[in-house]
Amino acid sequence: MSMSDAGEAFDKAAHGYDDWYLTEKGRQVFHAERSLIEGLLTEQGVGLEVGAGTGVFAEVLTDAGRLVVCLDLSKEMLARARHRSPPCVRSSAESMPLRRGCLGFAYMITVIEFLPDPIRALRETSQVTDEEAPLVVLFVNRESPWGELYGEMAEKGDPIFKHAHLHSLEEVKEISRKAGLSSVEEWGTLTTEPADPDAGDEVTEPSVKTGVIAVKLMKQRLPECPNKFY
Repeated sequence: MSMSDAGEAFDKAAHGYDDWYLTEKGRQVFHAERSLIEGLLTEQGVGLEVGAGTGVFAEVLTDAGRLVVCLDLSKEMLARARHRSPPCVRSSAESMPLRRGCLGFAYMITVIEFLPDPIRALRETSQVTDEEAPLVVLFVNRESPWGELYGEMAEKGDPIFKHAHLHSLEEVKEISRKAGLSSVEEWGTLTTEPADPDAGDEVTEPSVKTGVIAVKLMKQRLPECPNKFY
Protein backbone atom coordinates (compact mmCIF):
# COMPACT_ATOMS: atom_id res chain seq x y z
CA MET A 1 0.00 0.00 0.00
CA SER A 2 1.38 3.40 -0.95
CA MET A 3 1.43 6.29 1.52
CA SER A 4 -1.34 8.01 -0.46
CA ASP A 5 -3.47 4.86 -0.27
CA ALA A 6 -2.89 4.74 3.49
CA GLY A 7 -3.90 8.35 4.02
CA GLU A 8 -7.03 7.98 1.92
CA ALA A 9 -8.14 4.72 3.56
CA PHE A 10 -7.81 6.08 7.07
CA ASP A 11 -9.27 9.47 6.18
CA LYS A 12 -12.43 7.67 5.06
CA ALA A 13 -12.52 5.54 8.23
CA ALA A 14 -11.87 8.41 10.65
CA HIS A 15 -15.50 9.39 11.32
CA GLY A 16 -16.47 6.05 12.85
CA TYR A 17 -13.02 4.87 13.93
CA ASP A 18 -13.68 5.10 17.68
CA ASP A 19 -17.06 3.35 17.51
CA TRP A 20 -15.42 -0.07 17.92
CA TYR A 21 -14.04 0.95 21.30
CA LEU A 22 -17.55 1.82 22.52
CA THR A 23 -18.73 -1.78 22.13
CA GLU A 24 -18.36 -4.30 24.95
CA LYS A 25 -15.75 -6.33 23.04
CA GLY A 26 -14.01 -3.19 21.86
CA ARG A 27 -13.61 -1.95 25.43
CA GLN A 28 -12.10 -5.29 26.42
CA VAL A 29 -9.65 -5.22 23.52
CA PHE A 30 -8.70 -1.62 24.26
CA HIS A 31 -8.05 -2.45 27.93
CA ALA A 32 -5.93 -5.47 26.98
CA GLU A 33 -3.84 -3.62 24.42
CA ARG A 34 -3.38 -0.62 26.69
CA SER A 35 -2.16 -2.85 29.52
CA LEU A 36 0.22 -4.65 27.19
CA ILE A 37 1.74 -1.42 25.83
CA GLU A 38 1.88 0.39 29.17
CA GLY A 39 3.81 -2.43 30.78
CA LEU A 40 6.62 -1.97 28.25
CA LEU A 41 6.87 1.82 28.11
CA THR A 42 9.02 4.07 30.25
CA GLU A 43 7.06 5.76 33.03
CA GLN A 44 8.31 9.28 32.33
CA GLY A 45 9.38 11.50 29.46
CA VAL A 46 8.18 12.71 26.09
CA GLY A 47 7.50 10.04 23.51
CA LEU A 48 5.84 9.36 20.18
CA GLU A 49 2.91 7.26 19.03
CA VAL A 50 3.52 6.38 15.38
CA GLY A 51 0.25 6.01 13.51
CA ALA A 52 -1.70 7.45 16.42
CA GLY A 53 -5.02 7.69 14.57
CA THR A 54 -7.60 9.54 16.65
CA GLY A 55 -5.32 9.63 19.70
CA VAL A 56 -7.43 7.20 21.71
CA PHE A 57 -4.37 5.44 23.13
CA ALA A 58 -2.22 8.57 23.44
CA GLU A 59 -4.89 10.15 25.63
CA VAL A 60 -4.83 7.39 28.24
CA LEU A 61 -1.07 6.82 28.08
CA THR A 62 -0.36 10.48 28.80
CA ASP A 63 -0.17 11.21 32.52
CA ALA A 64 1.65 13.45 34.99
CA GLY A 65 5.05 12.05 34.07
CA ARG A 66 4.58 11.01 30.46
CA LEU A 67 3.60 13.04 27.40
CA VAL A 68 2.69 11.34 24.12
CA VAL A 69 3.01 13.14 20.77
CA CYS A 70 0.68 11.83 18.05
CA LEU A 71 2.09 11.27 14.55
CA ASP A 72 -0.16 10.15 11.71
CA LEU A 73 -0.43 10.52 7.94
CA SER A 74 -4.22 10.91 7.97
CA LYS A 75 -5.47 14.49 8.18
CA GLU A 76 -8.93 13.36 9.31
CA MET A 77 -7.59 11.08 12.03
CA LEU A 78 -5.43 13.85 13.46
CA ALA A 79 -8.34 16.29 13.38
CA ARG A 80 -10.06 14.01 15.88
CA ALA A 81 -6.89 13.44 17.89
CA ARG A 82 -6.52 17.19 18.43
CA HIS A 83 -9.86 17.20 20.29
CA ARG A 84 -8.13 15.02 22.88
CA SER A 85 -5.46 17.74 23.19
CA PRO A 86 -2.19 15.84 22.58
CA PRO A 87 0.51 17.46 20.44
CA CYS A 88 0.00 16.27 16.85
CA VAL A 89 2.33 15.97 13.84
CA ARG A 90 1.09 15.05 10.37
CA SER A 91 3.73 12.95 8.66
CA SER A 92 4.50 9.51 7.29
CA ALA A 93 6.40 7.12 9.53
CA GLU A 94 9.16 6.85 6.95
CA SER A 95 10.15 10.53 7.02
CA MET A 96 9.50 12.39 10.27
CA PRO A 97 10.03 16.16 10.67
CA LEU A 98 11.47 15.66 14.15
CA ARG A 99 14.87 16.39 15.62
CA ARG A 100 17.15 13.37 15.90
CA GLY A 101 17.35 11.81 19.35
CA CYS A 102 14.78 14.14 20.91
CA LEU A 103 12.32 11.58 22.33
CA GLY A 104 12.46 9.19 25.26
CA PHE A 105 10.24 6.42 23.90
CA ALA A 106 8.06 5.48 20.94
CA TYR A 107 5.37 2.95 20.20
CA MET A 108 2.96 1.86 17.47
CA ILE A 109 -0.26 -0.13 17.80
CA THR A 110 -1.42 -2.23 14.81
CA VAL A 111 0.51 0.07 12.48
CA ILE A 112 3.38 -2.06 11.16
CA GLU A 113 0.78 -4.05 9.17
CA PHE A 114 0.02 -0.97 7.07
CA LEU A 115 3.50 0.46 6.52
CA PRO A 116 4.72 0.36 2.91
CA ASP A 117 8.33 0.20 4.14
CA PRO A 118 8.37 -1.08 7.75
CA ILE A 119 12.16 -1.36 7.91
CA ARG A 120 12.61 2.27 6.97
CA ALA A 121 9.82 3.33 9.35
CA LEU A 122 11.39 1.53 12.32
CA ARG A 123 14.80 2.91 11.45
CA GLU A 124 13.39 6.44 11.20
CA THR A 125 11.60 6.05 14.54
CA SER A 126 14.80 4.87 16.19
CA GLN A 127 16.61 7.95 14.88
CA VAL A 128 14.23 10.41 16.54
CA THR A 129 14.56 8.66 19.92
CA ASP A 130 17.57 8.73 22.21
CA GLU A 131 20.04 5.88 22.63
CA GLU A 132 18.30 4.29 25.61
CA ALA A 133 14.73 4.75 24.34
CA PRO A 134 12.46 1.72 23.87
CA LEU A 135 10.35 1.31 20.75
CA VAL A 136 7.31 -0.88 21.44
CA VAL A 137 5.57 -2.47 18.45
CA LEU A 138 2.16 -4.08 18.99
CA PHE A 139 0.82 -6.08 16.05
CA VAL A 140 -1.88 -8.56 15.12
CA ASN A 141 -0.42 -12.06 15.34
CA ARG A 142 -0.96 -13.60 11.91
CA GLU A 143 -0.71 -17.12 13.36
CA SER A 144 -3.54 -16.61 15.87
CA PRO A 145 -7.35 -16.85 15.54
CA TRP A 146 -7.43 -13.05 15.48
CA GLY A 147 -4.95 -13.08 12.61
CA GLU A 148 -7.14 -15.54 10.75
CA LEU A 149 -10.17 -13.29 11.27
CA TYR A 150 -8.45 -10.18 9.93
CA GLY A 151 -7.03 -12.19 7.05
CA GLU A 152 -10.54 -13.28 6.09
CA MET A 153 -11.75 -9.68 6.39
CA ALA A 154 -8.98 -8.61 4.02
CA GLU A 155 -9.96 -11.25 1.48
CA LYS A 156 -13.56 -10.01 1.62
CA GLY A 157 -12.46 -6.43 0.85
CA ASP A 158 -12.61 -4.78 4.27
CA PRO A 159 -11.85 -1.08 3.56
CA ILE A 160 -9.01 -1.03 6.10
CA PHE A 161 -7.67 -4.56 6.38
CA LYS A 162 -7.58 -5.14 2.62
CA HIS A 163 -4.47 -2.95 2.79
CA ALA A 164 -2.85 -4.85 5.67
CA HIS A 165 0.04 -7.28 5.58
CA LEU A 166 -0.12 -9.35 8.76
CA HIS A 167 3.07 -10.63 10.36
CA SER A 168 4.27 -13.40 12.63
CA LEU A 169 6.49 -12.72 15.63
CA GLU A 170 9.57 -13.98 13.79
CA GLU A 171 8.83 -11.72 10.83
CA VAL A 172 8.55 -8.65 13.05
CA LYS A 173 11.82 -9.55 14.78
CA GLU A 174 13.53 -9.92 11.40
CA ILE A 175 12.15 -6.57 10.18
CA SER A 176 13.40 -5.02 13.43
CA ARG A 177 16.84 -6.58 13.07
CA LYS A 178 17.19 -5.13 9.58
CA ALA A 179 16.26 -1.73 11.02
CA GLY A 180 19.05 -1.98 13.58
CA LEU A 181 16.84 -2.93 16.52
CA SER A 182 16.81 -5.92 18.85
CA SER A 183 13.89 -7.41 20.73
CA VAL A 184 14.53 -7.43 24.48
CA GLU A 185 11.04 -8.35 25.68
CA GLU A 186 7.99 -9.99 24.09
CA TRP A 187 4.45 -10.43 25.44
CA GLY A 188 0.99 -11.19 24.09
CA THR A 189 -2.68 -10.85 24.98
CA LEU A 190 -6.19 -11.55 23.57
CA THR A 191 -5.95 -15.25 24.34
CA THR A 192 -9.46 -16.34 23.35
CA GLU A 193 -11.29 -16.72 20.04
CA PRO A 194 -12.54 -13.44 18.52
CA ALA A 195 -16.16 -14.58 18.94
CA ASP A 196 -15.69 -15.40 22.64
CA PRO A 197 -17.47 -12.89 24.94
CA ASP A 198 -14.29 -12.69 27.03
CA ALA A 199 -11.32 -11.22 25.13
CA GLY A 200 -8.76 -12.96 27.32
CA ASP A 201 -6.95 -9.84 28.50
CA GLU A 202 -4.23 -11.44 30.59
CA VAL A 203 -0.66 -10.63 29.52
CA THR A 204 1.24 -13.81 28.72
CA GLU A 205 4.07 -15.23 26.65
CA PRO A 206 3.45 -15.01 22.88
CA SER A 207 1.97 -18.09 21.24
CA VAL A 208 -0.49 -19.06 18.51
CA LYS A 209 -3.22 -18.27 21.06
CA THR A 210 -2.26 -14.61 21.59
CA GLY A 211 -4.16 -12.43 19.14
CA VAL A 212 -1.77 -9.53 19.48
CA ILE A 213 1.90 -9.44 20.41
CA ALA A 214 4.04 -6.54 21.60
CA VAL A 215 7.81 -6.48 21.28
CA LYS A 216 10.05 -4.04 23.13
CA LEU A 217 12.87 -3.03 20.81
CA MET A 218 16.15 -1.34 21.64
CA LYS A 219 18.90 -0.03 19.42
CA GLN A 220 21.54 -2.62 18.62
CA ARG A 221 24.90 -1.94 20.19
CA LEU A 222 28.17 -2.71 18.47
CA PRO A 223 30.50 -4.87 20.58
CA GLU A 224 33.16 -2.87 22.36
CA CYS A 225 36.67 -3.45 21.15
CA PRO A 226 39.31 -3.96 23.88
CA ASN A 227 42.03 -1.35 24.09
CA LYS A 228 45.13 -2.47 22.32
CA PHE A 229 48.51 -0.84 22.32
CA TYR A 230 50.89 -1.51 19.51
